[in-house]
Amino acid sequence: MNQEERELKLQTTLANELARAEGADSDELQANRKAALDYYKGLLPKPPMDAEGKAIQGRSHDVSMDVSDMINADLALIVPMISTDAVVDFEPNGEEDEPQAAGESMACNKVIIEDNQGFIQIQTAVKDGLLQRNGVMKVEVDDSESVQQMDLPPDLEPAQLAALREPRAPGETREISKGVLTVTRLQRRFVTRAVPIENISYAAGHVGPLQDIRFFAEQISYTRSELVEMGLDKDKVESLPPWGDWDNSVSQARNATHQDSHDAETRDQDQIECHECYQLIDLDGDGISERYRCLIANRQTLLDFEPADLLPYSMGSPFINPHRITGESLFDHLKATQDVKTKLLRQYNDNIAVINNGRYAYDPDQTYEEDVLTPRAGGGIRSRNPTTSVVPIGIPDVTTGILAALNYQDKIRTERGGAALEMLSADAQLVGETAHGIERQMAMREAMVSMIAKNLAETLIRGIYTLTHEYMRRFATEPVMVRMQGQHVPMDPRRWPSRTRCNVTVGLSPGQRGSIQNILAQSLQLQMAAIGQGGNGILADATTFYRTAIAWQRMAGVDNPERLWIDPMSPRAQQAQQGQQQAQQAASEEERSERQKAWMLEQAKLAEDARQHDDEIGHKYYESDMKAEIEEAKIAGQGTIDLERERMKIDAQERNQQAGSGAASNEGGTS
Repeated sequence: MNQEERELKLQTTLANELARAEGADSDELQANRKAALDYYKGLLPKPPMDAEGKAIQGRSHDVSMDVSDMINADLALIVPMISTDAVVDFEPNGEEDEPQAAGESMACNKVIIEDNQGFIQIQTAVKDGLLQRNGVMKVEVDDSESVQQMDLPPDLEPAQLAALREPRAPGETREISKGVLTVTRLQRRFVTRAVPIENISYAAGHVGPLQDIRFFAEQISYTRSELVEMGLDKDKVESLPPWGDWDNSVSQARNATHQDSHDAETRDQDQIECHECYQLIDLDGDGISERYRCLIANRQTLLDFEPADLLPYSMGSPFINPHRITGESLFDHLKATQDVKTKLLRQYNDNIAVINNGRYAYDPDQTYEEDVLTPRAGGGIRSRNPTTSVVPIGIPDVTTGILAALNYQDKIRTERGGAALEMLSADAQLVGETAHGIERQMAMREAMVSMIAKNLAETLIRGIYTLTHEYMRRFATEPVMVRMQGQHVPMDPRRWPSRTRCNVTVGLSPGQRGSIQNILAQSLQLQMAAIGQGGNGILADATTFYRTAIAWQRMAGVDNPERLWIDPMSPRAQQAQQGQQQAQQAASEEERSERQKAWMLEQAKLAEDARQHDDEIGHKYYESDMKAEIEEAKIAGQGTIDLERERMKIDAQERNQQAGSGAASNEGGTS
């Protein structure tokens, strides 16, 4: 099969696929989408009509806005639940892969949420799903070039010229010609955007993952100038007829005027209807289908095609339709409720109007007819014979029964679409005295909204994250900076492994958030108490406290709470911890030194006190000893004196005796 035969086969196949695709402008799905928009705007149900198809004057034309109210209420609850900074985490391939997988999750989140206004894009796709059965998002690679030229001095050395030719950044090329340096920078960014669902058509009855679908197409309007700029054959582009009238009824329904025009002032700005198609087809004759990305104009002229093994779309639905990719919408569930409530509301208003203004049987010959037909509050009816020519007709008051029926329909609305409206009002009451009672009452009603959020997260959000990861892995040209553990870390998608497994964490409803917040707050208090009572490192530590605090702030709706705390495992925290340990060690050493000095001073004081005590005791002993010696000396001296006196007395007596003996002898001799 030559190139011409391949193109003809592909062109014929695409034309047939577009004609019978689900979501074509003439099929039931597009009619449902248009009706959903009309119900959302309050254009349906239509007011009461007369036989000529005109609205009946004097009858209520009010419309109960249940579809609009419930979709907006669901949006207010669901979008924050599935557009947070931690809604998708890629599953690591092992414990050692956990930091890498976490970094890749943050990088994809940065592209989707931060770089592409993810909150707005996700809200747009979710609103399409709630209203029109499915929401669609797409991943694209956008390349842009910037060229700068600079005249070089003529006296540059060859080494200097060689240095100037070296690229300075990823995606940069440098050329030197005729003394001019030309620097071309390729800037590549990844775009994730919501696609209008009315522009999407696909093979009907597909069962299985969206990536396996046989045919998928997006209707896109290009100008002739844009097609030529894309590198397409200029003559073929010039031969295409312009897209005169917008034939997509759903797109017209989105406009306030229900009209659109593609008339251009110049030929190069003519709008051309194109479809970007992804088709599985065997063109090489090997019996195996390959996927091709094709661009076809006016549903019949093939402009370009190329192999494509990825379908860059993610499609989700709030209510799963088993075994089909087309889901169910809130409009499908609430259309009947809006119809019934609109009828009841109109009858309620008509009944009040008739009761207030009255109905009369009157004789036009005796009564001023204008007074009867144009009643005024407190105004009279001019009549020649009021008692007989003007007779009031009794009108029963059925407003009480109608109000009960309206309340019953509100109950049905809640059961079919979730308690979004009730939850919005109840959330404010959760801070009051009846918080626990209201929380219990709302728990079961929140289940429907939680299921809707989970369905959208597992279909729409999971798909766009895995696609973004794969596109970054294949087409990135430079690292992406992400914030991890309080620091900016480069993540190079070119080195990422292929990942398809991820955990989708859906946010919680107001009641669930409040309950978990209370539990986390109590956990923080328990951890602080455990750490303060000697349980640090046993029951809790800085890491568990950090994780609990982060989870608590996330439940409170704080965006990226990691910026408000320092991760205890981060290098900054480790360095601060080492500094604290060194400071504590220094303080401990100083304290020990002070205690040693105090002990030495105390020992010196004790020694001095002991010395003084010993001196005092020695002095007292000396005094006592001296006194004793003195007393002893006194006693000894007195004894000596007494002894000497006795001796002297004895000596005196002996001398006296001797003297007496001598005298006697002398007397004897004489005689």
